[in-house]
Amino acid sequence: MISNQGGAGAHDGDDLGNILVENNLLTENDFTITKNVFYGAYENIAIPV
Repeated sequence: MISNQGGAGAHDGDDLGNILVENNLLTENDFTITKNVFYGAYENIAIPV
């Protein structure tokens, strides 16, 4: 599994490794993809002006 930041970003294409659930290896067929969604640690970050 690799990261996909849409071709941009410092970590686009990074190897994220494998996912095991109860000793079962998940493959790409086990996932549903939702494009253009961003989940981060913060909903927004205030930038001082």
